[in-house]
Amino acid sequence: MNHPMPSHIFWSDPAVVRDLNNNPVTPVSHHGRKGWRTESLETRIAIPAPQLNEPRGSLTWWFLPREDFATSVNSPWMAKREKYHHLYTLLGDRVDDEARNDPRLHHFALIYSRDWYQQLQAKWHCGGVYDGVEELGGSSMFQTGKEKAYVGLGHLNLHRGHWMQIGLSWDELANDYRMYLNGVLVQTATTTLDHPMLREKNSGTLYAGHPLFACGELAFYDRPLDAGEFSASYDAPKENAAIDASIARTHTGKSLSTFDWKLSMDWSERLNLPLNRDEDFARFYVQGMTEAPSVTPEGIRVRTSAIHKSQLKQPENWSSEETWDPTQVYLWLEDYFTGDFAVEYEFKSLQKHGLSLLMTRAAGLHGEDFLKSHPRRVSGAMRAVCWENIRNYHWEYYRQMEDCRNDTASHVLVKNPYLHPIGYQDAPESLAIGEWHRLQFVHEGNRLRGAIDGVQMLDVVDDPFSGFGPVMRSGTLAIRCMWDSDILFRNLKVWTKPDAF
Repeated sequence: MNHPMPSHIFWSDPAVVRDLNNNPVTPVSHHGRKGWRTESLETRIAIPAPQLNEPRGSLTWWFLPREDFATSVNSPWMAKREKYHHLYTLLGDRVDDEARNDPRLHHFALIYSRDWYQQLQAKWHCGGVYDGVEELGGSSMFQTGKEKAYVGLGHLNLHRGHWMQIGLSWDELANDYRMYLNGVLVQTATTTLDHPMLREKNSGTLYAGHPLFACGELAFYDRPLDAGEFSASYDAPKENAAIDASIARTHTGKSLSTFDWKLSMDWSERLNLPLNRDEDFARFYVQGMTEAPSVTPEGIRVRTSAIHKSQLKQPENWSSEETWDPTQVYLWLEDYFTGDFAVEYEFKSLQKHGLSLLMTRAAGLHGEDFLKSHPRRVSGAMRAVCWENIRNYHWEYYRQMEDCRNDTASHVLVKNPYLHPIGYQDAPESLAIGEWHRLQFVHEGNRLRGAIDGVQMLDVVDDPFSGFGPVMRSGTLAIRCMWDSDILFRNLKVWTKPDAF
């Protein structure tokens, strides 16, 4: 395919680029490409970008990270003087000091974040996607009629010294916003809405320049490019071969392998529940929406509220110790397991919308059985997954929520409460609705693997010396469903292999 023809290009020639005060920039030449960077946050380059206010269009932009970027620990004192120190405004439509210090104030912005989720963010509105909310699952982006025009890629590391090409396309009437990285589709805006997302007019000018990122060619197009055209626009540097292979493997799912774990004699069966009996259900503690789960002849059905908590009124007598949320649910198994661990069960989603995750090795911060050692929580809020005193690995294996990629299936594994993403994978296609799927999760030593229907989605090694806590070797498990989920579960099995000591 021929390279698509842009409507206009900002070539980023360092010989002619000048800042707003007519000062030169610092030239950058690396791996066959040229660009520039600024020496300070105050130096910004104005770029005409009227296409950003058009209802349809695309852009491609080359940028070069000068350091490695990934999720990192955000200590409280780091925000004392710079509240948004973890956000890097790569492109934005404002140049004033207030907006430089607060990327949320831009009406269009491309942002890299060192936070645990949504590392690369493109937004067409003022404010942040998660503004005014303590946790994922309660932001205004989930409120009917108020979803924002936004596309964000989670779990993205950037490698220093490698030119990368970001691609964005937008079609306001079609509610279609897409993100490409090095010619590969990596994220789409939600496909679950039947009404337009909130999009606001921007200044029509982009401002670029950051000491840690070199800026290269920026091209605009008067229509949304398709996948083939984005691929053709990426002139891959040979030095990017390994990075490009990783992007393709992660975001297309074309090279996923068969899950080869076999149950051997040194594993002991600890649990085998069909989940279609009252005595099976009695093995769980239900936290959150207690009426959500019910026992059926097929298994336990979990139907969470189709109404988001933002549309409900919080009771006046609700305890302030927990975030109120009656619309989501946890099924905590009362058993506690130690050593190597394997679990499997089957699930069947009865609708496309919803999200379900598996929490394993769930224990208190000292490794204790928190269900027996602490008061039992009653809120269905997601805080117990990531933001409280429960250690766990959480695997999101059914993700059809507004801020997840939902044009296909995707998987994420996060180590909590350290908010440390350790695995991400897109699948080639969506999970079939109304059909049973088999989930398998195996934790041996420091290695964690997850598979769906015999295909390995996750294979990671947790590093206990990286600053994100130890490899967790004991605890219970929970199955969690977010709001507006309708999922059946059956045939829960657990095996363990004891530690040598």
